[in-house]
Amino acid sequence: MNNLADIDLLKLFKIIASKLWLIILSAVIFGGAVYGYTRYCVTPLYTSSSRICIKSYQGDIIDPATIASGTVNYSEMTISQRIVTTYLIVLESNTVMQAIADASGLGYSAGAVRSMMNASAIDETAIINVSFTSSNPEHAAILANTVATVAPEQVAAYVPGSSAIILDKAVVPTSPSYPSYKRNVSLGVIIGAVFMCFIVVLRELIDVRIKSEEDLEQIFDLPILGTIPSFTSKLGKENKYGRGYYYRYENREINNQSDDNKENEGKEKIDTENKMGEDK
Repeated sequence: MNNLADIDLLKLFKIIASKLWLIILSAVIFGGAVYGYTRYCVTPLYTSSSRICIKSYQGDIIDPATIASGTVNYSEMTISQRIVTTYLIVLESNTVMQAIADASGLGYSAGAVRSMMNASAIDETAIINVSFTSSNPEHAAILANTVATVAPEQVAAYVPGSSAIILDKAVVPTSPSYPSYKRNVSLGVIIGAVFMCFIVVLRELIDVRIKSEEDLEQIFDLPILGTIPSFTSKLGKENKYGRGYYYRYENREINNQSDDNKENEGKEKIDTENKMGEDK
C-alpha cells in the first residue's frame, strides 16, 4: 500500500471508521479552540442601520411597492436610480463625512467615519441602506441616525430638486454582527475532523507492513495457496523451557564430570602412595 490507488473506498471507510473516536476528539478540540479564540481574542463588532428614501425631481417617492406592482414607468425608474447613484457618491465625500463626524459628537475623524460606514441601494429602489459597524454598539447607532439626519441636508445642496426622508431609524444592536460563533465553531469542527482523517489515511499510506492475505495479493498479484498460523507466544515459552532444561542438563553433566575427576584423582593418589611403599 504505497499510494492512494491501492486503497479502495470500502477499505478507506473501514480505516476511518476504526479511528472514529479519534476524529471526533480532534473535531471537539479544534472546535473548542476556535470558540476560545473567538470568545477571548477577537473584538466583537456591532452593526446598526438606518434607511433613507429618496424623492425624485418631480417630488415623487419611488418606493418598492410601486416597482413591484409594475406601475412605475421607465423614466421614473431612470430618474430614481440616477438620484440614488448621485446620492451615494455625495454621501461618501469628505465634506459629508466631516459633517457627520462633527454632528455625532463622538470625536471621530472623517476618515474613521468613512471606514465604519457602508451605504448601498436596496435592489433597484430609491431606498438607501446606511449601516455603521463599530466595537461600541451605541456609537454605531448614533452614527447611523446622524447620517439619516445630516445627509439629506448636505446632499440637497449638491443635487438640486431632490430630497430625502428617514424611513427607518437605527437602534442599538444587542448582539454582535462579527464574529459569528456558530460559523467559526462549525468551521473549526470541520477542519479538525478533516485534519484527523488526513492523518489517519496518511499513516495508512506510509505503513508498508503486510497485515493480511489481501495485502499480499494486492502487492504481488499472486494467489495465496495456504497460510501458517502464528505460534510465536507458544514457541517462545517452549524455547524458554527448553533452554532452561538444557542448562540444567548441562550443569548436571559438568557436576558429574567433576565428581568423576575427583574420584580419579583420589585413585591416582592411592596408587602413587602404594607404589612409593613398595619401592622402600
